[in-house]
Amino acid sequence: MKDDYTFVDITDAAEWNTAMLAGNIFLIPETRGGVTISPVETEGFGDTKNSVTAYDYEIAGVDPAYTLNCDFWNSIKKANNFKIVWKTETRIHFSEATVSTSSINTVEDDLSSNVFWNFNIKFSQEDAVCPQLGPAGIFECNE
Repeated sequence: MKDDYTFVDITDAAEWNTAMLAGNIFLIPETRGGVTISPVETEGFGDTKNSVTAYDYEIAGVDPAYTLNCDFWNSIKKANNFKIVWKTETRIHFSEATVSTSSINTVEDDLSSNVFWNFNIKFSQEDAVCPQLGPAGIFECNE
Protein backbone atom coordinates (compact mmCIF):
# COMPACT_ATOMS: atom_id res chain seq x y z
CA MET A 1 0.00 0.00 0.00
CA LYS A 2 1.38 3.42 -0.88
CA ASP A 3 2.30 5.36 2.24
CA ASP A 4 0.15 8.37 1.30
CA TYR A 5 -3.03 6.35 0.75
CA THR A 6 -5.67 6.61 3.49
CA PHE A 7 -8.77 4.46 3.81
CA VAL A 8 -12.18 5.90 4.53
CA ASP A 9 -13.46 2.44 5.55
CA ILE A 10 -10.96 -0.43 5.66
CA THR A 11 -13.80 -2.98 5.69
CA ASP A 12 -15.25 -1.74 2.36
CA ALA A 13 -14.29 -4.14 -0.45
CA ALA A 14 -15.27 -1.60 -3.13
CA GLU A 15 -12.78 0.91 -1.69
CA TRP A 16 -10.03 -1.74 -1.79
CA ASN A 17 -10.84 -2.58 -5.41
CA THR A 18 -10.79 1.10 -6.40
CA ALA A 19 -7.44 1.58 -4.62
CA MET A 20 -5.98 -1.46 -6.41
CA LEU A 21 -7.14 -0.19 -9.82
CA ALA A 22 -5.56 3.20 -9.06
CA GLY A 23 -2.22 1.56 -8.18
CA ASN A 24 -2.38 2.52 -4.51
CA ILE A 25 -2.54 -1.08 -3.32
CA PHE A 26 -0.86 -4.18 -4.74
CA LEU A 27 -2.27 -7.52 -3.67
CA ILE A 28 -0.39 -10.80 -3.77
CA PRO A 29 -3.20 -13.28 -3.15
CA GLU A 30 -1.35 -16.52 -2.42
CA THR A 31 1.63 -16.36 -0.10
CA ARG A 32 2.82 -18.05 3.01
CA GLY A 33 5.28 -17.00 5.66
CA GLY A 34 5.74 -15.62 9.10
CA VAL A 35 6.21 -12.41 11.02
CA THR A 36 9.03 -11.98 13.54
CA ILE A 37 8.71 -9.12 16.02
CA SER A 38 11.63 -7.93 18.14
CA PRO A 39 11.36 -5.23 20.79
CA VAL A 40 13.84 -2.36 20.55
CA GLU A 41 15.13 -1.58 24.03
CA THR A 42 17.06 1.31 25.50
CA GLU A 43 18.77 1.51 28.86
CA GLY A 44 16.43 2.41 31.66
CA PHE A 45 16.86 4.59 34.71
CA GLY A 46 16.41 3.95 38.41
CA ASP A 47 14.85 0.56 39.07
CA THR A 48 13.97 0.08 35.38
CA LYS A 49 16.75 -1.87 33.67
CA ASN A 50 15.46 -1.39 30.10
CA SER A 51 12.56 0.30 28.31
CA VAL A 52 10.90 -0.85 25.09
CA THR A 53 10.88 2.08 22.68
CA ALA A 54 9.83 0.44 19.40
CA TYR A 55 9.38 -2.83 17.53
CA ASP A 56 11.32 -4.25 14.59
CA TYR A 57 9.24 -6.36 12.22
CA GLU A 58 10.51 -8.86 9.68
CA ILE A 59 8.13 -10.68 7.35
CA ALA A 60 9.65 -13.65 5.54
CA GLY A 61 7.45 -15.26 2.95
CA VAL A 62 7.08 -17.17 -0.27
CA ASP A 63 5.20 -16.09 -3.40
CA PRO A 64 4.51 -18.98 -5.82
CA ALA A 65 3.71 -16.73 -8.81
CA TYR A 66 7.26 -16.98 -10.15
CA THR A 67 6.79 -15.60 -13.69
CA LEU A 68 3.68 -13.50 -13.04
CA ASN A 69 5.17 -11.39 -10.22
CA CYS A 70 8.74 -10.91 -11.48
CA ASP A 71 8.20 -7.28 -12.56
CA PHE A 72 6.45 -6.52 -9.26
CA TRP A 73 9.32 -7.81 -7.07
CA ASN A 74 11.91 -6.01 -9.22
CA SER A 75 10.05 -2.70 -8.98
CA ILE A 76 9.08 -2.83 -5.30
CA LYS A 77 12.68 -3.28 -4.08
CA LYS A 78 13.48 0.22 -5.42
CA ALA A 79 10.44 1.85 -3.81
CA ASN A 80 10.59 3.64 -0.50
CA ASN A 81 6.98 4.74 -0.24
CA PHE A 82 5.09 1.56 0.61
CA LYS A 83 3.60 0.15 3.77
CA ILE A 84 2.52 -3.46 4.22
CA VAL A 85 -0.81 -5.01 5.01
CA TRP A 86 -0.92 -8.71 5.84
CA LYS A 87 -3.67 -11.09 6.79
CA THR A 88 -3.85 -13.79 9.39
CA GLU A 89 -6.79 -16.17 9.46
CA THR A 90 -9.33 -13.61 10.69
CA ARG A 91 -7.67 -10.17 10.80
CA ILE A 92 -5.60 -7.76 8.73
CA HIS A 93 -2.58 -5.84 10.02
CA PHE A 94 -1.20 -2.49 8.77
CA SER A 95 2.30 -1.15 9.26
CA GLU A 96 2.51 2.51 10.26
CA ALA A 97 6.01 2.81 8.80
CA THR A 98 7.28 2.35 5.27
CA VAL A 99 9.01 -0.92 4.48
CA SER A 100 12.17 -2.16 2.82
CA THR A 101 11.75 -5.16 0.55
CA SER A 102 14.05 -7.78 -0.91
CA SER A 103 13.27 -10.92 -2.85
CA ILE A 104 15.20 -13.76 -4.44
CA ASN A 105 14.19 -16.53 -6.79
CA THR A 106 16.50 -19.36 -5.84
CA VAL A 107 16.79 -22.24 -8.30
CA GLU A 108 17.59 -25.56 -6.62
CA ASP A 109 19.68 -28.35 -8.12
CA ASP A 110 16.72 -30.70 -7.87
CA LEU A 111 14.31 -31.82 -10.59
CA SER A 112 11.36 -31.94 -8.21
CA SER A 113 11.76 -28.49 -6.61
CA ASN A 114 9.73 -25.44 -7.56
CA VAL A 115 11.02 -21.92 -8.12
CA PHE A 116 9.32 -19.31 -5.94
CA TRP A 117 9.94 -15.73 -4.88
CA ASN A 118 11.35 -15.75 -1.35
CA PHE A 119 10.69 -12.28 0.01
CA ASN A 120 11.77 -10.38 3.08
CA ILE A 121 10.01 -7.22 4.24
CA LYS A 122 11.29 -5.14 7.17
CA PHE A 123 10.07 -2.11 9.07
CA SER A 124 10.31 -0.52 12.49
CA GLN A 125 7.69 1.44 14.35
CA GLU A 126 7.01 2.77 17.81
CA ASP A 127 3.84 0.82 18.62
CA ALA A 128 2.92 -2.81 17.99
CA VAL A 129 0.71 -3.50 14.98
CA CYS A 130 -2.88 -4.11 16.07
CA PRO A 131 -5.27 -6.52 14.32
CA GLN A 132 -8.30 -5.09 12.53
CA LEU A 133 -11.32 -6.37 10.66
CA GLY A 134 -10.78 -6.45 6.92
CA PRO A 135 -12.93 -6.38 3.80
CA ALA A 136 -14.84 -9.50 2.78
CA GLY A 137 -13.71 -11.09 -0.46
CA ILE A 138 -10.43 -9.21 -0.95
CA PHE A 139 -7.87 -11.53 0.63
CA GLU A 140 -9.40 -14.82 -0.45
CA CYS A 141 -7.47 -16.72 -3.12
CA ASN A 142 -9.47 -16.69 -6.34
CA GLU A 143 -7.08 -18.38 -8.73
